[in-house]
Amino acid sequence: MKKESRKAVVTSSSNTSLFALCVFRGNFLEKIMFAKSKEELLNLFNNSSLKGEVKAFVNDGEEVEICNMIVDKIGRKLNKLQNK
Repeated sequence: MKKESRKAVVTSSSNTSLFALCVFRGNFLEKIMFAKSKEELLNLFNNSSLKGEVKAFVNDGEEVEICNMIVDKIGRKLNKLQNK
């Protein structure tokens, strides 16, 4: 796989029912998509232009850690907003 090819990570927040798909190009987060369910998220991805550009889905590594951290922090912020 080329160093600069796009890789995707699918994850969910441990705090909410928020699902995310993070797309990385090399070491950079290029795009992030959010949905309320995994099915809705995959439907968004399949209907987007990214579908043909993502070369691999990854389940471990630095990309997964980064995506998990972002989604968990956003999930915490959403919980705070909902509890006000």
